[in-house]
Amino acid sequence: MFKKNNKIILLIILIVLVFVAYRFLRKQDNLGNSSLVAETGQVKQSAIGQELLTALSKLKSLTLDENFFKDPVFQSLNDFSVPIASQDVGRANPFSPIGGSSVAVSSKSSKSSESSSDDTATDGSE
Repeated sequence: MFKKNNKIILLIILIVLVFVAYRFLRKQDNLGNSSLVAETGQVKQSAIGQELLTALSKLKSLTLDENFFKDPVFQSLNDFSVPIASQDVGRANPFSPIGGSSVAVSSKSSKSSESSSDDTATDGSE
């Protein structure tokens, strides 16, 4: 029975050692290829840019058959759009407080002057 336990323990130790060796070697491979990873990212960006340029050139070379717009089926389509009525333009500064900006500015300036006089009083009393 003791030999059977030794074999199980030896097998577990061997599995752990193989796992640790695998993780260590894998980490070394990742560190060695770090410059390649950065270059791969740049290659991917240029590949995406190239795909975008290719799609743009395809769109520029696209031609539409104008006979489609002259087709009676297209002409029979109805336009159900509703015109949008003109609306009043909003405030000049949408972030200014409601009720007038001069009141808000004067209250802020009076508070700041009070706090600055309080600060000078505390500074002088020290």
